[in-house]
Amino acid sequence: MKSKTFPFLALIAAVILFFWVKQHQNGKAGGVTAGGANRAYTELRSGNKTLVYSRHARCRMDCRHIDESEAKEILQDGTVNFSQAHPFFAHAYELEGVLSMVRLVYGAQVQFHNGDAEIVPGISVHHVGGHTLGLQVVRVWTRVGWVVLASDAAHYLANMTSGRPFPIVADVPQMIAGWERLKKLASRPQYIVPGHDPSVMQRYSEPAPSLRGVAVRLDAEPHEELDGTPQG
Repeated sequence: MKSKTFPFLALIAAVILFFWVKQHQNGKAGGVTAGGANRAYTELRSGNKTLVYSRHARCRMDCRHIDESEAKEILQDGTVNFSQAHPFFAHAYELEGVLSMVRLVYGAQVQFHNGDAEIVPGISVHHVGGHTLGLQVVRVWTRVGWVVLASDAAHYLANMTSGRPFPIVADVPQMIAGWERLKKLASRPQYIVPGHDPSVMQRYSEPAPSLRGVAVRLDAEPHEELDGTPQG
């Protein structure tokens, strides 16, 4: 059931867009906005509006064996974060990247994990949220213990060590709580690898001299003196 969540939300977004376009055609609205779509979504969830399925939506539902009760369940339990439509947040998303993910979903090439899950023995994903509401980090068992690939849960190590969240964030308290969870997931706090920090290339040693500045070994002890705190 949970593996169907993303297609459901994509379907619901299409239905909401269809609903507002129909209103616009009838002269009831001046265009589709994040606020307008959010109101439509709220009305659909509350039962004040009837959910009308387009022919295309019916086709998608039939081929994926999705019935109306499942769609209504997602409307009640799922969330669509319309605040991401604001230009401040939207520029962090590459439209073609989002569309390519949708294509992969409908090509049955994506497997969804809601919350925490083991991918294979020694590799697991864990939901932390914060930067985005669905953000997961990856924990990997290595020769030194559990290493956590923090991705956007910690863009830079200094975000955690200095207590300064990255500016583009969906939920600041959730991000800060996520930092504490990263420390519990890793065998040592030093084994947390930030997602965008150039200092990673200095904190870890290269596997061979010829790969200096190109690749490093994350399954090795980091240089303790470089903790990501801004110098000077």
